[in-house]
Amino acid sequence: MKRVAHTWHVCRGFALFETLVVIALLAIVTTMSVPSFVAWHMRDQVDARARVLQSTLSFARGEARGAACA
Repeated sequence: MKRVAHTWHVCRGFALFETLVVIALLAIVTTMSVPSFVAWHMRDQVDARARVLQSTLSFARGEARGAACA
């Protein structure tokens, strides 16, 4: 009776095609998300500058009140 050796190939790693598919998907997702990130960044800058202006005006108001009382 002859034994048939079952050899299982253990494949480790990724094939070139799989790697290229993943890179292509990442490129598509990145391309789609960049415009919204840029818009968010600009809105954040505008909000930050508005907060700085509000803080400056509040400080000026406090200084004006302090000078009027003295």
